[in-house]
Amino acid sequence: MAEMSLEARVGRLERENRRLRVGMVAVLAVVVGLVYVAATKPVQKVVRARQFEVVDGKGKKRAVLGGLTDGRVGLSVTDTNSKERVELVMSRDGGAHLGLGDKHSGVVLIWAVDGSSFVALCGAKGESRIGLGLLPDGGSDLAFRDVLGVGRLDTGLLPDGTPTLSLHDRFGSTRASLTVLPNGKVYFSPHDKER
Repeated sequence: MAEMSLEARVGRLERENRRLRVGMVAVLAVVVGLVYVAATKPVQKVVRARQFEVVDGKGKKRAVLGGLTDGRVGLSVTDTNSKERVELVMSRDGGAHLGLGDKHSGVVLIWAVDGSSFVALCGAKGESRIGLGLLPDGGSDLAFRDVLGVGRLDTGLLPDGTPTLSLHDRFGSTRASLTVLPNGKVYFSPHDKER
């Protein structure tokens, strides 16, 4: 193998150096172009997806926004034990529902459907204990239930504003009613059914 002259070697190094410089300029131009395109790309106004999930640091699902497993659409937030604590959903029939729960399973439910609005305070087993409702005819109701879910006291207003009060026994049977009639007279009705 013949040795290259010093002049040939310097020439070869200069050609290689020129090619490297041209290559570096090309790479730099591509990088600058990509940065420019990314910086000038408009922000999307709409993001579409069927469902979004939020996971904690351990990768455990903690919140879901979108279609829920039972066909409703909404937001569901769970605690570290995967127990649902917050739920804001739209049901298939168009009713809206908000549920809030604590670690002891006490729940507050708020929902609206067919022109009615309701609030329910539930016990540790999920049973409705106190309910407040506004009906589409203008009537309203406040109901109290015992730990077994049996209605024990109802009070409310009829659509014409007439106040009512009903007391129930441990079986849920009405035992006494009290109404103030529109003419101002008080109507008391004992229900003496023997059990």
